[in-house]
Amino acid sequence: MPHTNRKKKGTSAATKKPLITHTKRKEVLDEEGWVHVIDKPSKPRSITPPSEKDEAKELWAIAADFKIGNAYYVNRTEEELEIEYTRARKSWGQSEACRRVKILLEEKTEGEKEKIKNVVVLGLGSLQNARGEGRKASFTQLVALESILENFGRETKIPVYLQDPAFTSLDTEYLQKLEYTVLPDPEAFEHIDGNTLVYAIHCYADIYEKVSKRENAAVMICTDMEMFESSRIEKEESEVNKTLQVMVDDYEKIPFPQIRSDFSDTIIYWRRDEEIPAIEETTVTEEKSEPLPTEGDVPETKPVEELVSTEEAKPEEQKPEEQKPEEQKIEEQKIEESTAAAKVTKPVEEVSTETPEAQLLAEAKAAEVKDAVEEKMSELESRGGVKI
Repeated sequence: MPHTNRKKKGTSAATKKPLITHTKRKEVLDEEGWVHVIDKPSKPRSITPPSEKDEAKELWAIAADFKIGNAYYVNRTEEELEIEYTRARKSWGQSEACRRVKILLEEKTEGEKEKIKNVVVLGLGSLQNARGEGRKASFTQLVALESILENFGRETKIPVYLQDPAFTSLDTEYLQKLEYTVLPDPEAFEHIDGNTLVYAIHCYADIYEKVSKRENAAVMICTDMEMFESSRIEKEESEVNKTLQVMVDDYEKIPFPQIRSDFSDTIIYWRRDEEIPAIEETTVTEEKSEPLPTEGDVPETKPVEELVSTEEAKPEEQKPEEQKPEEQKIEEQKIEESTAAAKVTKPVEEVSTETPEAQLLAEAKAAEVKDAVEEKMSELESRGGVKI
C-alpha cells in the first residue's frame, strides 16, 4: 500500500528521467579497517565587509559625515563649534531654567564657597554628534556647567576634568581651549573625592556604579537614581540599583529645573555634612547659658531692697547680741529691770518711725536704761564680782 495520499503525476515511467543528486562525500578508514563514507564539511562563508558605496549610503541616511566604532559624527571646524557654543550660551542664559538654577544655588552655596575644589564631567557627548538633538544637548549641558560654577566663584579657577570615549580629536582641542582637561577612560574617576562636583547627565548605570566606589562627592548633578530601579528587573541589575540607592542616602535631593530633554529626570544631590548639626547644637547651648545680662540688670533694684531690709533688721538682731553678755553678768534682779526696759523701748522704736517727738522720747529712755546698767556694773566691779 502506498504510504502517501499524494497523487502521482500523469507521466509514464518510460518518459520519466532519473534524478541524479550530486553530493560531496569522503571515505574515511577507521582503526578497525572499516571504511566510512561521510559528507565533506562545507567551507565557512566569508563575511564580506561593506563596500565604500554601502557605507556612503548608510552615512547619507542619517546625515553623518564619518563613523568611529558605532558612533556617527559630522564634520566641523573650530570656528563652527565656537558659533554653536555662543548660540547655546545665549539660549541658556535667557531660559527660565537658568534663572531658577542660579537662585537655587545661591541659597545652597551661601557660606560654602570652598565646598567644591574640582569638577569631574562624565558622558558629556561629542560636540560633533551626528544627531542634532544630541549635539545641542551637549552644548547646553556644557554652558550650564559654566553658570553653575559661577555660583562657586572664587579667586582661583576650579579645575574641570572631562571624560567621554565619544570625544573626537577636535572635541579635545576645543575643550582644552576653554581651559578644561580631557582625560582618557577611566582616569577621571581617580579625581573624585569629598570636594568634587560630579557632573554626569544621562549616563549609564555602570558609570554611576564606578562613581559610588569612590569617596562621596560633595555634589552630584546626575540622573535620578530611582529611574534605574524602575527600569531594571534582573538580579544582577537589581544589585546595582541597591548600590546606587545607598550611594545617595547621605545626600539632599533637589530636582534640577527641566528644559526639554537636556536635563530630564536630573537631580542635584547635595551631600549633608555632619559638621552642620554640631554647629547648631553649640549655638543653642550658648543661647541657653546667656541669662547673664539679666543678672546684670537686677543689682540696680534688688540690692537696694536687700540693704534696706538688712538695715532695718540690724538693730533688732544686734540688741540681743549686746544684751546677752550683759544679762549673763548681772544679777537676777538687774536682769528683770533690763528686760522690762527693753520691752518698753521696743514699742517706742516702732512708734519712732512715725514722729520725731516719739523718736526723741525713745532715745531718752534708752539713755536712762543704759546709765542704770552702767551703775550696776560699776557696783559689781567694786565688789569684785564680775569683770567686763
